[in-house]
Amino acid sequence: MLQKEDIAIDVACNLLKGLTAQIKDCRDTIENEVLEEAKQSCLALNVDPSFKEVRNRKKKIFFDEKCEDESSEISQHKKFKLALLQVNDRIEAELERRFQSMQKVNEMFGFLSPKQLTTLDNKTLREKATTLANLYRDDLDKDELSVEIESFKYSVIGSDNLAGSESKKSKLNSTALDFLNYLYTTGLHENYSNLTTALRIYLTLPVSVAWNERSFSKLKIIKNYLRNLTKQDRLSNLAVIYIEHEKASKISYNDVIKTFAAKKRKIKLK
Repeated sequence: MLQKEDIAIDVACNLLKGLTAQIKDCRDTIENEVLEEAKQSCLALNVDPSFKEVRNRKKKIFFDEKCEDESSEISQHKKFKLALLQVNDRIEAELERRFQSMQKVNEMFGFLSPKQLTTLDNKTLREKATTLANLYRDDLDKDELSVEIESFKYSVIGSDNLAGSESKKSKLNSTALDFLNYLYTTGLHENYSNLTTALRIYLTLPVSVAWNERSFSKLKIIKNYLRNLTKQDRLSNLAVIYIEHEKASKISYNDVIKTFAAKKRKIKLK
């Protein structure tokens, strides 16, 4: 789901938060659930579901050692439990480590959500707007962005017309994409140009590069040994057709042929 090309960062962060919370909650119950599922699989395959006890090896004790190795006294059931907990903790740690940058970006643009616009005070909103505008100096004006955010907070979100409309409320309390669509459908994008630009920047930031990597890996299939003399223009056109294969599949060949036949051809005669 995180590898979809149209997924936004705020949606991805919410999904990751839910996944991390689910992993933390199942830490105490993962042992019983996995054991029960493993027992059912063993019974279906006519395999003994009990753990086989391994004979403990006797370790030679030297004069300066106080006790034997404790690992030899751990049962197979306890080793299995420790392995499950290690896997669970490793997944949780990797999720937090790999998506730290995404969380930072979401915190940077998070104040643009209608929910935070209504809860944060004006001073905090101005500080966050100034920080964001300083990062995108060529696209955003910090003074105008602060004014537009405060104006939108009081004139649109806090207006009486919006308070009585449940459909508008639901749109403003949803994702950043729905918020941007609301600005365009109501015609407010012209009045709040900096706010609209900030939302567009936020929504165009990719969640992952899996889609791009998958597209470029197709070049190995396109340019095979039969097409080793393919020039750059033709290779780029073939790659674009593959990348936009959903749109390309809807194109009618008859329309393309008619368009090509209707064009005037200039034949150069030597």
